[in-house]
Amino acid sequence: MIRHLAFIMIGLSLAASSAWGQSPAVSPWPQFRGPNGMGVAEDAGKLPVVFSDKNNLFWKATVTGDGWSSPVLTQDRVWITVARPHGERTEQKSSAGKIFTYESIDLLLVAFDRKTGKPTNEVPLFKVDQPDTIHSLNTYASPTPCIGAGANGTPVVYCHFGTFGTAAVDALSGDVLWRNDKIHLSHSTGPGSSPVLFEDRLIFHADGTDTQSIVALNTNDGSLAWQTKRSGEMNDQPEMKKAFCTPLLTTIKGQPRLISTGADWMYLYDPATGEEIFKVPYGGLGFSTVPRPVVRKEHVYFSTGFMKGRMLAVDLSGSPSKYGASRVQWEVARQVPTMPSPVLFEDRLLMVADSGVATCLNIETGDAVWTERIGGKYSSSPLLADGKIFVGNQAGEMLVLNPGDKFHLLATNKLDSDIMASPAAIDGRLFVRTKQSLYCFGLE
Repeated sequence: MIRHLAFIMIGLSLAASSAWGQSPAVSPWPQFRGPNGMGVAEDAGKLPVVFSDKNNLFWKATVTGDGWSSPVLTQDRVWITVARPHGERTEQKSSAGKIFTYESIDLLLVAFDRKTGKPTNEVPLFKVDQPDTIHSLNTYASPTPCIGAGANGTPVVYCHFGTFGTAAVDALSGDVLWRNDKIHLSHSTGPGSSPVLFEDRLIFHADGTDTQSIVALNTNDGSLAWQTKRSGEMNDQPEMKKAFCTPLLTTIKGQPRLISTGADWMYLYDPATGEEIFKVPYGGLGFSTVPRPVVRKEHVYFSTGFMKGRMLAVDLSGSPSKYGASRVQWEVARQVPTMPSPVLFEDRLLMVADSGVATCLNIETGDAVWTERIGGKYSSSPLLADGKIFVGNQAGEMLVLNPGDKFHLLATNKLDSDIMASPAAIDGRLFVRTKQSLYCFGLE
């Protein structure tokens, strides 16, 4: 049961920062999973438990185009990316399932007024002829943008589309500040990793079937700042070398560090230089990694990916020379998500498996406090806001749970279409992207 929610929020914010040097005036919700990158909304305000097209709806906007990127916010706008395909859709089957492509795609950044939902910006960024294939569960606009301060202090929205390119957009004028389409890799099933900001570095994963690395671009002009190849030995099969996770910034012994989960290995890097500090093997196959890690008290908790996915707890403290495998504190192999990220509350971790089984774990031991089938299929990551957990499924339902040592479903809210993106919450407003729409909910 929640005993000291305010203390939880403060503890989480100290454990992991958003973008180093960024103020809420630039962006109250600057990246995938919010200010601390772990799905915790500290400034959510009072939110509705029950909401729909008819209940507690402030506005609803139609989204024209495909995309699973989650909403990010500036003071007056809500930003998402979209892909608009052109020409005939070509489908084929692979070992990963159904994949497809189009003759060409347009990749855009679009914005809506935060108070009214009216469209305000539509910024074309890339046009790609004969794009690589994507999985039927993916889109060409799945990575979530991030927001930081530009040279003159105004907000800049950084958009990343994997191998198709990265761009920076002035959030006030809508002008494209720079584009970089030089970092190429084979995703096989489409892009997924979202970027993060550290000082003047925009950092993202580039883990494909052909090449695997982590990359930082200079935020002032988009040029390459550093690129570090993955050093861990991986499976010989190309499909088992790819990953789609988003890195997480944290602080260890006063030093900024970047937690990065790829195929078969978790890495710790210096975000300023890209230097590898150490790495930890998963102890088994782990690839196509999607869930973003969460961290508490120099321990990181993360899913190892597809096939035989496990949740690991890894100690980040101690000398870098400490052998990687000995850092693993515990592992859980049952009902572990391969797409939704986990969320922390008090000394508990909630994970929602793709198949619709929610499990609450004791973070000290990895023991299950409770396990409950909640139904549906899940890709969206849960959000802790206003003392409740919000999580959406592919059937367009958003469940509201009471976090605690007993399972308690507060409400099941039906929206118009699939929920694959993760929600945002700030100042008494809940923003939810579905396949068709962008919603803003709140109490009167």
